[in-house]
Amino acid sequence: MDALLNVWIFGGIILAVGLIYKFFPPKKINNWYGYRTARSMNSQEVWEYANKLGPNLIFAGGFLSILVGSITAYLQPEKANTAALVAMFVGAIGGIVWIEGKLNKKFGKPNP
Repeated sequence: MDALLNVWIFGGIILAVGLIYKFFPPKKINNWYGYRTARSMNSQEVWEYANKLGPNLIFAGGFLSILVGSITAYLQPEKANTAALVAMFVGAIGGIVWIEGKLNKKFGKPNP
């Protein structure tokens, strides 16, 4: 039961961060807060679009973490925390690929 509680607390924190990000998005390009990649920091227009998509990335990571961690907690409780963390990272990587693809589609591919 402790494993499941840990997974839900961890996932809940990630979801809470996503909510904060959704309701308080960064207004200007900065190095501290928001979806920060070389591509997203290219212009204010790209920054604003990327940071509208950013909370979706956080939500997906949080939900994926809770889902995978909960299933693992039921099957192999000793591996639940690791599974939740790995799921969140896999979700984050997939989300970055998704957002960068959306940026390329909307704004064109960046010049090298």
